[in-house]
Amino acid sequence: MSTIINSPNGGLAKGNVGNANDFVGNPTDDYIYTSFGSKIFGSFGNDYIDGGSTGTISDGASTIDYSMLTGAATTLTAFSVNLATGIATFTVGASSYTQSLKNIDNVYGVTGKSGINTFTGNSNNNIFGADGLSDTFVGGGGFDTVDFSSEKSGVTVDLSKGTAKIGTISDKLTGISAVYGSTSASNTMTGDANNNVFLTGGKGDIVIGGGGIDTCAYKPSSSNILANAASYSIGVTTSNQIYVGLAINPTVNVDILTNIQRLQFTDKNLAFDINGSAGTLTGNAGIVEKILGAVFGQDSLQNQQYIGIGLSYLDKGTTYSQLVNLALAAQGLSTPSDVITKVWNNILGADPTQSQILNIISSGISMNAFVMQAADSVFNTSHIDVVGIQKHGLAYTPGIIY
Repeated sequence: MSTIINSPNGGLAKGNVGNANDFVGNPTDDYIYTSFGSKIFGSFGNDYIDGGSTGTISDGASTIDYSMLTGAATTLTAFSVNLATGIATFTVGASSYTQSLKNIDNVYGVTGKSGINTFTGNSNNNIFGADGLSDTFVGGGGFDTVDFSSEKSGVTVDLSKGTAKIGTISDKLTGISAVYGSTSASNTMTGDANNNVFLTGGKGDIVIGGGGIDTCAYKPSSSNILANAASYSIGVTTSNQIYVGLAINPTVNVDILTNIQRLQFTDKNLAFDINGSAGTLTGNAGIVEKILGAVFGQDSLQNQQYIGIGLSYLDKGTTYSQLVNLALAAQGLSTPSDVITKVWNNILGADPTQSQILNIISSGISMNAFVMQAADSVFNTSHIDVVGIQKHGLAYTPGIIY
């Protein structure tokens, strides 16, 4: 049995050599222990693999990659990884293997043989590497992703139907929230009723959002796609379709996005769900702008940090009314007089008279309802660049809810 122990030094280890962040198991029984953010290449043997404390997709969760078993694909008859139970099993010829997995969040399976990969997630955010050969993916309780980026052919994914097709072969997807498209060919990706994320391959993809808040992400890839927003031409049609293409040649490899609310680049995030005219801003971006104008003032309408925090709350299910209360608390506005004075001044540019304050209080309206009425008024929404946001998006910094 080999024991491989991680250290901060990085590198690659085989057998019982330590001091590594990337590990390759040998064909015998291995014991591998590391910290999160490592990549482990699984091999034969009844192994115990501990990826250290699990993390999120963004902070470097541990990954196990079984691509080394591809050479045995002709005799490999079953391959299953269940991150919830921490068990991986596979059969090669007459030999069966069971591996124990701990603190692993991302799995890349065997390639080259149809219908043998089955992946099941745990409660964390998982990434599953797809082979496109009749694999089965079952998400757990997190925000789970299937990665088709290495596919040579484009993929057609419909999360509402739970299918992913490459040619005539279909994968089964259950509880999957995000998809990485092929970087070598054009993809068609469709969302479901939940919030979805689509990483496009930059080859002229068609992306259709579902019922949630859906995001298209543009990041560096093997196809040398430029991921900073300035490298792209972004256009919005009258039917709210978004066109995204490289500015150097916008007629080639243009992605067509329908019902997509967010664009994500390495240097910028854009929200497009302003929804409606100045008097009817019902989308999350529109609601955030209305609250910012009323409670924080016109100078806050372009504050990317404030916008990002507001979107984070609304995208996770916070209501308009609840976000108003959070905004009032953040401003330290606790009395009716304080609320009325602040909102009145922000919208009309002057303080209300004492008589006006008393009239509003004596009407019996709650301060929450008063702020919402004021935020919805044309006196407030006229300060919002509705047309500009519809055409170019509202820039924001992704917020963190504490």
